[in-house]
Amino acid sequence: MPKIPTFESQARPTAEVGGIKTSFQVPVTNDLFTKTQSLVANYYIKEQEEEAKIKSLDYENKLLPKLYDAYDKHSKNPFPSEASSSFLKEGKEIMQSIVDNELANENNFVKKRFLAKGNASLSTINLATLQKSRLLMEEEKKKVGNDFKSGLYTELTMGAIDIPFAQQKASDYVNNNI
Repeated sequence: MPKIPTFESQARPTAEVGGIKTSFQVPVTNDLFTKTQSLVANYYIKEQEEEAKIKSLDYENKLLPKLYDAYDKHSKNPFPSEASSSFLKEGKEIMQSIVDNELANENNFVKKRFLAKGNASLSTINLATLQKSRLLMEEEKKKVGNDFKSGLYTELTMGAIDIPFAQQKASDYVNNNI
């Protein structure tokens, strides 16, 4: 059988500390300067956007009560197209007034954020205006139908209208409204 060589060694403590020494150097180039500049610019933009969130929320809190007042006024109109167009017109005027007067000294971040949030609120409240107006239109339709029936009955009982003409009038009403 072959012999495996063996070795013996001795170790003794010393005052030297073991370790690895490295040195890291970054070359200063335009690329590094450009990246640093980009980081600073991105930080500035994020900071401006955060400020814009807070300021625009404050202006939106001033806008909403005015839009709710316009909603109260225009949602009582039983004709949805008129209610919607008049609400949107007044709402845009209110927003423009705030932009012209209160946001005049603010930066574009605040103005853009306010307009985006304001337009979203305007659309949402306009849908509510349409919904309430449509309900009123249905009530108005019932009221007009009841008035028609009452008027037709009165004309018949007074003898102011003959039966065939009353039948034709009732048929026209039913065909046009139902």
